Amino acid sequence: MIRLSEALHRNLAFWGMTLIALGLPLSTILMSVGQFVLVGNWLLEGDLKRRAKQFFTHRLSLVLVSVFFIHLIGMAWAPGLKAAWGDVQVKLPLLILPLVLFTSKLPEHKRLRQILYIFVLGTVAGSLVGLVNYLGLSTDVMVEKRHLSYFTSHIRFGMMTVFSIFILGYFLFLEWKLWPWAERIFTLIIIIWLFYFTVFLESVTAYIIFAALLALALARLVIRSHRFWIKAVAAVLLVSVAISGTVYVFNIYQNQMLDHPFNYKTLDVFTPNGRYYAHETNVLYTENGHRVWNYVCWDELKQEWPKKSHMSIEGEDLRGQNLHYTLVRYMTSVGLRKDSIGVHQLTDQDVKNIELGFTNYRYTQTWGVSRRIAQLFWEIKEYRFQNNPNNASLIQRWVYTQVGLDIIRENWAYGVGTAGLVDAYAKMYARDNRNLNPEFQLIAHNQFLAVAICLGVFGGLWFMFAFLYPLFLFWKNFLYLSLIVLTAISFLSDNTLGTQSGTTLYAFMNALLIVYSKVPKRED
Repeated sequence: MIRLSEALHRNLAFWGMTLIALGLPLSTILMSVGQFVLVGNWLLEGDLKRRAKQFFTHRLSLVLVSVFFIHLIGMAWAPGLKAAWGDVQVKLPLLILPLVLFTSKLPEHKRLRQILYIFVLGTVAGSLVGLVNYLGLSTDVMVEKRHLSYFTSHIRFGMMTVFSIFILGYFLFLEWKLWPWAERIFTLIIIIWLFYFTVFLESVTAYIIFAALLALALARLVIRSHRFWIKAVAAVLLVSVAISGTVYVFNIYQNQMLDHPFNYKTLDVFTPNGRYYAHETNVLYTENGHRVWNYVCWDELKQEWPKKSHMSIEGEDLRGQNLHYTLVRYMTSVGLRKDSIGVHQLTDQDVKNIELGFTNYRYTQTWGVSRRIAQLFWEIKEYRFQNNPNNASLIQRWVYTQVGLDIIRENWAYGVGTAGLVDAYAKMYARDNRNLNPEFQLIAHNQFLAVAICLGVFGGLWFMFAFLYPLFLFWKNFLYLSLIVLTAISFLSDNTLGTQSGTTLYAFMNALLIVYSKVPKRED
């Protein structure tokens, strides 16, 4: 066997981890190559039997990799071995990365920290590529903000931008006095940019994660700081953020639920051109307090819209929504009647907004946070009035959860087997489609629920235990605690371990932060 020096083994481990850290926000190929480098280096170190025995007799190691093995066992009653094997392959990082990182010769503490910085660097690079595309500097046409995440899922990229903010913030606070001013200012600029990009990305999951980690950081300062002024400032900020956030969301809710009073008996029956208005007395939708389906004259809309736009009123806008529906909602938000005069009062910018799929003029003028929260309240109204969950991400997740719970009730002991999620949902939709159109009949967007469906209630409980167990050992480590909070929120809103990037993000960061907390700080 080839014998390499200890220094070379440590360098190979460093470059393998570097490739993974860069690949997480930028490239699945880099992630894969990085893991191959780590595995190859691990094999070349030799003494495999002793190191494997050391790993598989350690309680923490066994708990972590048990998540992989329960999915492997679940293949025994899986509906299809090919799909099950594919799912197990996706989850291989849950086994490989802890095994390799816990039993390899690793770089010193300082270089492990550099890997975290490299991850941040890759995230910044990914955000800049997304911005270039959004501004139209590339050949791609981008309508939805979620496509700002060019290389991976917008939910996962939002997780990475938020985690990068707190990685930098943690080290900046920890070593403020040790860093030169230029380094401090540069770090602050990156934090501000990543915060702005996170807001711009319009990922509700990222917003929730940011709020949770900010509350965690401030609460930690209140509890653990030895300086009174830091405790006081953190406490004031924590209370202020909580109150202002609540007021902020409540104001958006009030605007969404606003309904200007009117009397149907006094509504105009005819347009100025003598055509009939339609007034839907039983449809309660509003935009900025105005009833959407009052003062609608379809004949005049169909006649006048082509004079404003080349896009057919009977077609779709650039978001794939029915354009006539977007037009009516947008005109309502401006306070216009839906007739020929109203159409002519639309500015060129209004027309462009409608073509882009904006249903409310305020959605074009506010930061992503306000727009996304307002859209969530609209989804709730639509579901409440018409029991229509289609094209509504929040409501669809609720419906998927309800369907998933029904599946668990019928398969509570062993579940439906590894990778049996799709088949189980398809069978349930065949019995009751829950008013979902075929294109929206998807699986659970919840990792805890997905595991319970596949492996039963006991498998789901074990998964939760394996996920939380390391927290009891490393809860004092702020970055590790942040990772667990971040991952838990992502598990509640997405099937994170169902993709290579999601599995690698959790498995790599989990193992990296554990070894980072254990490696002596000789070089620091």
